[in-house]
Amino acid sequence: KNHLSMRVLSSESGLNVQDFYRVVSDNVFKSPRLLYRKMMLDRATKLLKMSSKSVSEIADECGFVSPNYFISTFYRVHQMTPKEFREAR
Repeated sequence: KNHLSMRVLSSESGLNVQDFYRVVSDNVFKSPRLLYRKMMLDRATKLLKMSSKSVSEIADECGFVSPNYFISTFYRVHQMTPKEFREAR
């Protein structure tokens, strides 16, 4: 798998996970979890537009724990399922 994780992000920034969380929260005004989820959804949206991968493959590649969690998270943000999004483009 080649998706990001909080540990990878904190390691690449040179901070431990707790310090990374604090710095991001202080400077972005969002929790790192929300920022991370946004990054996952942004990547998934790009893959839906530019690839023919299945929803399950995209969910896995972007780090979602299951296709169903990806679909429900995507729906909350876009008010449509990934399939509907792909068909509308």
